[in-house]
Amino acid sequence: MIVREALVSRRGVLELVLEENLLDATALADILRPENMIAPRLAPLSV
Repeated sequence: MIVREALVSRRGVLELVLEENLLDATALADILRPENMIAPRLAPLSV
């Protein structure tokens, strides 16, 4: 749903994820690092 909202609103995914408080800035930056995107790993779930 975030991608659809980004396309409709012409805003970035990063901006929307932060705005919706889905992830904090540090976690999001880590996920979006190019080396983590080409060699994904399981991220610990925070409860």
